[in-house]
Amino acid sequence: MDDEKFIAHSIKIFEQKFPKKNLFLVDGDEKSLKHLGQSDKIRFFKFNNHEIILDLIIKSSNDKKVVNIFTHFLNYRKASLVNQIKNTLTFNSYWIFYGADIYNRLYLKGRYELYDYNKNISPFYLKLKRKLRKSYYYFNYWKEELAIKIFINDLDFFCFWNIYDFEIVKEHYETNAEFKEFIYDSFSIDELEYPRGISSLKGSKKVNCLVNHSGSLSGNHLTLLKKLNEDQIKNLINRLIVPLNYGNDKIIKMTDEFCRMNFKKEYSPILNFLTKEQYFTMLREIDIAFFGHRRQEAGGNLTFLIAAGTKIYLRNDNNLLAYYNNLGIKIFSFEDDFNGDLSPLSLEFKQRNYALIMSKFNEDSVLNMYEKLIINS
Repeated sequence: MDDEKFIAHSIKIFEQKFPKKNLFLVDGDEKSLKHLGQSDKIRFFKFNNHEIILDLIIKSSNDKKVVNIFTHFLNYRKASLVNQIKNTLTFNSYWIFYGADIYNRLYLKGRYELYDYNKNISPFYLKLKRKLRKSYYYFNYWKEELAIKIFINDLDFFCFWNIYDFEIVKEHYETNAEFKEFIYDSFSIDELEYPRGISSLKGSKKVNCLVNHSGSLSGNHLTLLKKLNEDQIKNLINRLIVPLNYGNDKIIKMTDEFCRMNFKKEYSPILNFLTKEQYFTMLREIDIAFFGHRRQEAGGNLTFLIAAGTKIYLRNDNNLLAYYNNLGIKIFSFEDDFNGDLSPLSLEFKQRNYALIMSKFNEDSVLNMYEKLIINS
């Protein structure tokens, strides 16, 4: 695994559910930690040092009847490490999916489009660009691709909460893996408020809008912002909240410049770090949220916004649109449904969405997912 903000809570639950049975290996330097704390259960290595890690895993598994190895955020270093361990040790292989670990790879291989292009660019040029990208990938990263293929082919369990991402993996890689529903964390009732019945702006027809959750390279910010910049739409916006406190520097700069030029009064960027409590307080003020990703992304933000009663627009390519709608949650298509109307979600849909999302991702159901990871294996 890596030093990520949601890993610490997951480690706590693994220790709670499977005490004295865990060893957590982090790819990185203990001195440069950002999110993980010190623990005798957490060991830090450079994952290209296979021999030391293999020796440690073998020693720690000597008294275990069943060995389970979980890989979070699949990359070349982790895939090649797990593949080598497979030659020495029998174990169940779990992949805790993230998103970028497969979508970015499929993009480089020319199999999935993540970014919007200028409509004036010819289809021939885009096709040529995709072919060149694919050729470059296979020429320079064939060893990496081979390691990933072997890992996925030998995989026993794919762990994630969105089965549509598993379908994408199976579409592009051979595997007999079983899907296991899993999410790192849940929202407690204390963190969420029952959705408000009216706009946060009492007596006003204007609304607060959110554009994306970060300066993500795949956010396609300008696609959303150019539409919102139309006069009849912009006049209905009170605050245009755009989180740009992390992400791609080029995207952050381009988005910030566009907003400062076109949304002078409405623009409300988030440029500095916010605590979890500060961020949630901000999200509670959002009436309508737009996400420009053409892939699954920002699941935690979406869960919170759904429970808070926010009206949400997603792209058609984003399989979360189908995922939430199939749960009965009312989510809208940016391409098909957004016609400039900035009316908030009705109270009926707010309450329904709240009930559905909380039944799916409450603390008990998430803990149950952890328990089923091992029991059924």
